[in-house]
Amino acid sequence: MRIITIYILLKTLISANSKECTTPSGDCLFPFTYRGTHKICTIVDTNIYTKPWCYLKDGGWDYCLDDCFDCGVSNDLGHSCQQQAEGSEGYFDNAVFPWHVRIINRRNKQILCNGVILTNDRVITTANCKGYYHKYGINVIAGSGTFFYIDGFQDGIIKSFVAHEGYNPQTGENNIAIIGLHDRLVWNDRVLPICLTDNYLPIQDGQSATFSGTHIFDTWSIVRYVHFSIVKVLPENIDKDCQNNDHLCTTKNSVSEGVDEGGPLTSLISTNGKECTTPSGDCLFPFTYRGTHKICTFVDTDIYPKPWCYVKNGGWDYCSDDCFDCGVSNDLGNSCKMQKAGSEGYFDNAVFPWHVRIVNINNQQVLCNGVILNNDHVLTTASCKGFYHQYGIIVYAGAGVFYYDSGYQDGYVKSFVAHEGYNPRTGENNLAIIGLRDRLVWNDRVLPICFTDDYLPIQEGQSATFSGSYIYNTGSFIPYVHFSVVKKLPEHTDRDCQKNDLFCTTKNSVSYLVNQGGPLTICQDSKRCILVGILSGINENKKFLVFTNISGHVNWIYNHI
Repeated sequence: MRIITIYILLKTLISANSKECTTPSGDCLFPFTYRGTHKICTIVDTNIYTKPWCYLKDGGWDYCLDDCFDCGVSNDLGHSCQQQAEGSEGYFDNAVFPWHVRIINRRNKQILCNGVILTNDRVITTANCKGYYHKYGINVIAGSGTFFYIDGFQDGIIKSFVAHEGYNPQTGENNIAIIGLHDRLVWNDRVLPICLTDNYLPIQDGQSATFSGTHIFDTWSIVRYVHFSIVKVLPENIDKDCQNNDHLCTTKNSVSEGVDEGGPLTSLISTNGKECTTPSGDCLFPFTYRGTHKICTFVDTDIYPKPWCYVKNGGWDYCSDDCFDCGVSNDLGNSCKMQKAGSEGYFDNAVFPWHVRIVNINNQQVLCNGVILNNDHVLTTASCKGFYHQYGIIVYAGAGVFYYDSGYQDGYVKSFVAHEGYNPRTGENNLAIIGLRDRLVWNDRVLPICFTDDYLPIQEGQSATFSGSYIYNTGSFIPYVHFSVVKKLPEHTDRDCQKNDLFCTTKNSVSYLVNQGGPLTICQDSKRCILVGILSGINENKKFLVFTNISGHVNWIYNHI
């Protein structure tokens, strides 16, 4: 039987990491780039082990305090608990799972079980693990599976081990324990606490969650990774173990019993943090119906394209526009938090609900792209205006097909206002705003992007997610948006990269000017996508993309919507 009884159920809470971090020398600048992109303070090249640091908004750097961190918010939340493909497995280090600890035999370093950090001096694990405490003597390893401080390793000498007084080794009920540590752990990007909350528990049948465990026995210096597995909650009727009051069961994948015991199961909750109130009551997020939904969905809606949700007191109801936030999709991990430059692929508009296609009104050929700003305005390039006069255009939102059950909404064009300073020869000020005749209806496939100058411009070497069409004819069989994770290039790459309102990125496989107008986004504080650029041109010879820099045009955009 492909089941696993998960020993510890916890939730990763995003409030999210929107808090400011103030050091003795000033406020941190997030994200910053130094041997990687950092959205929280880091120990990379720290001068004082294990103390984290950040770049400052006014220049320089300084060390961070514990109150600069939030529970459950890693530097790579997309991989920590947002992967929704059930059955996925692999390995990451503690930068992805900073709350995960290994409990080892003090003498020979063999991993005996696992646990999860609750506070600076408390770890939760299984009561069953206490047998090792008496038999061998144990230590807690945090930050890394190695014993090298440079990898983030912190050792936890055991002060106490308190098992649940109701633990029943025969039935497995109340199999939980708290380990007290002799010294306090220091928070950094590899050692952080998990969040505990009962607001979103229990998780529902069919819901996916991320389990992290060891999956190996010997820790010694060559093993620095945590094994993860995306599992799905099973119905109680699968087995009698699943019917115990404090148990739940999930799919197993390749996870094996024994050494993985005590590993945490986590799930992302309340990505946008806002409540959604319907006429029948507050929405319950996440909910499961033909998939997991963290925002209201139009799946199987009775009134196209109106979204709905399950409500906390039972039943369901329709959602209004104020239930949605800009830049917050149902799958933020794939929308703008993929940090590996060079990654490419295809998703539908559920991942990029702000992306629109601008097509020839007569033959449906994709001419350029754009991004939704509000219910009746779309941002694109001024160079796209030629198609407006030459062919006549229409905006496709929600899907690249004409089927309403795919999320498609049509946007008939009311106006097309190009930037008055657009220079077709230099490409500067290559922006335009399309006004729509009818208002778009927000749902999980049609949403606005956020734009702000607080996090702009993006820095050299920083990764961002570009979305485009990559095709010419939409037809009824092409429902996908092409994405490409690119990296910002230095200004000296080319003279186009040195112009006031332009910047350049790597190209990957992005080709054809049909992609012009496609948005470039980054993740803001692990909770939403924000717009940083619009594709203005492609240099095929030197293989880079040229974007209009949104940071210099925020006021112009506000003045025209």
